[in-house]
Amino acid sequence: MSQVVPRFHLLVRNSLEVLRRFPLEPGRHVLGRSRGADLRVNHRSLSREHVALHIGPEGVELEDLGSLNGSFINGQKIVDRTPWHTGDTVSVGDLQLQLVLQAKMEVESPGATYLVLLNTSGKGTVFERRSGRLVIGRSRSSDVRVDDSTVSRSHARIDYLSPSEGWMLEDLDSANGTYLEGTKVAQCVLRGGETFRVGDVEILFAGDSPPVSSRRMWLMALLMALLGGAIGVLLFNLFTSL
Repeated sequence: MSQVVPRFHLLVRNSLEVLRRFPLEPGRHVLGRSRGADLRVNHRSLSREHVALHIGPEGVELEDLGSLNGSFINGQKIVDRTPWHTGDTVSVGDLQLQLVLQAKMEVESPGATYLVLLNTSGKGTVFERRSGRLVIGRSRSSDVRVDDSTVSRSHARIDYLSPSEGWMLEDLDSANGTYLEGTKVAQCVLRGGETFRVGDVEILFAGDSPPVSSRRMWLMALLMALLGGAIGVLLFNLFTSL
């Protein structure tokens, strides 16, 4: 499957990799770490509402919103609304922004994405979802619903980036945090095969289209439920490599 990409994309980078990718529709979009931001990037160097992007017929303009660490284009601090062209270097806090023109370009949508609960009363449950964005939480409207008191109503989100960049796991200001391999994270990249935790609930992120049939997937989920999370993960990795 494929979907038409809007004319502009925004890439948010640190010194090592792309952290987020946003399609940009016409209008005003606020980038910041607030949950209410249109383009939310939960990074400590950003203000809650850091910079606004104005997308119009004439192109893109940037407007700093009184941020603490400032917004800069080609090394110059942004004071007034400033035109932004592809190729310009833009930094906000400790992050870099890249404007990408993708007229009439198409990108692949993710196939099936698999997550497996490894503990609590729902252990062994396998979620198969076909969406580029998955919200994990206790709410009935969550894409991956986890009915556990330690999980917030909207706890974390997984966004598909691209085949080469993988997925982005982001904590949604949850009460009890999101952890990857035991380390608390605000955002991190997933490639498939990682174990992360929301509240007290451990989840195996199996990635897209694991090389096992649905029947074998359910058998592995049953083994995880019977033998426990750590042994279950080892067996899952063994069987999916066959």
